[in-house]
Amino acid sequence: MDDIPYYWIIETWEKDTIRVKPQYANAVQDKIASGEGFIRMPNRSINVKDIKSFEQSDIIVSDRKLLTEASEALSIPVVTQLQNGDETVSATWVKKNVKQSRYDKYYRNHPSYIPIADNGTSVTVAFVVPSHLVDPERVTKMTPEEISRLRK
Repeated sequence: MDDIPYYWIIETWEKDTIRVKPQYANAVQDKIASGEGFIRMPNRSINVKDIKSFEQSDIIVSDRKLLTEASEALSIPVVTQLQNGDETVSATWVKKNVKQSRYDKYYRNHPSYIPIADNGTSVTVAFVVPSHLVDPERVTKMTPEEISRLRK
């Protein structure tokens, strides 16, 4: 999965989900493997017996913090006037890593998702989204070189 850092998610039996930065994933896995004790976090402690699952997500670690109002304000589409008078919304090629099982169940069945890499446990898919909807916590913008390779 590239060198992009992804959050890990602790899911408890009570359906709570907690994001864990990748640098702490091994420590959490070790604690879970021991079967006893607590995982201490800044605002709470979790008994390892209360953990249902601990898996890597497809949410990219980002230090960018947006207020809800700012995010909504930036969610205005960029509209371009074409020569024939029609309008078009600006769109961007992005890519996203997904687990193989998620790819098989969902992404494989939709032609708008193009697989560009497969390492056996995860698949990187490329797709187009309106530029104003690009969420850097979920997807990575593709470089011009990647887009060029995709079009060949």
